[in-house]
Amino acid sequence: MKSGFPTGFSLPKASGHDQPLWSKISMVLVELTRFGRSHRGWFTKGVLIAFVVVASRLALPWPLKAVADQWMKRGFSRPGREVLIQLVPAGVDPVVAMGMLFLLLSLVVGLADFLERSWFDRFSQALCNDMEAEATNGAAANPGAARDIATDSERLKSGLSGFMVQVATNGLVFAGVAAVLITMAPSVGLVFAIAGVLTATVTGGAAVMIFGDSLTSRGARRSGLSGTSHRLHHLKQPETRSTLLQGAATWVAHGIFGLAVLLALLIAAQAANTGRISAGDVVIFMMYTLMMRGPIIRLARQGAKSGKILAAAYHLRELGKLGNQTRHGSAA
Repeated sequence: MKSGFPTGFSLPKASGHDQPLWSKISMVLVELTRFGRSHRGWFTKGVLIAFVVVASRLALPWPLKAVADQWMKRGFSRPGREVLIQLVPAGVDPVVAMGMLFLLLSLVVGLADFLERSWFDRFSQALCNDMEAEATNGAAANPGAARDIATDSERLKSGLSGFMVQVATNGLVFAGVAAVLITMAPSVGLVFAIAGVLTATVTGGAAVMIFGDSLTSRGARRSGLSGTSHRLHHLKQPETRSTLLQGAATWVAHGIFGLAVLLALLIAAQAANTGRISAGDVVIFMMYTLMMRGPIIRLARQGAKSGKILAAAYHLRELGKLGNQTRHGSAA
């Protein structure tokens, strides 16, 4: 009995087509760029505000580091707070000042995150509406395609916005944390940078295979396989494998991140024991380590799901192209 898992690392091809999947994905990206140019204002705003989100999140641990550096190296006595007093207005408790700074940064993160999601959502809605309109015109002679257009359009709208938010925010957070750690402890930062590259490689491979499975599933449904049970088997098998691939990519990302944390802890512990890093650096390291877990896992999960998003865009593109070919043939 053959399993639904791939037996090798070669990329699958969509049934009935000789074009490799990477070529199809490239065409989809070009098409999304073409439709997105008209609405690039929303996209630009979303990218810019994403930098605000990331910068604020990266700054969150530093007020706590300031407290830790002064209190941990001299104990919790009053003299240990003299340096902090110089950083805040006279008469203001340094701890209260650092707490207020932390609160302010948290509020900035929340507001910027709201704006980022809103602007990316407007961009994706406008882009998808344009693609849906072209696909609807292209499939005007095929009333049966209306349901497929509605399904693909909805999947593209919901998936594209979430994908952009996750990649823009979590991707920048991961890159920013790795960069900060490299400046503090090059070996630790390098470990997480390598972990990010490995996760992106695994996620990209899963996304390509899910993209191919989605095209295969659509082709099987349109081919009208004889026998209801036989047809349902062929329709469900790619969907089942796509779910397994998403889970596998997330599981591998957990493993990569766990191994990276283990190696980084060993390096950081050795540096702390030899006095190369301070107590405040340890606080930063622990907070950044916790901060990186969410982004790397969400990137892996969302990256694998991008295969279905690209497949939905490819289906809409093909329907729109079919309409252009039909109109050109009628004119000839």
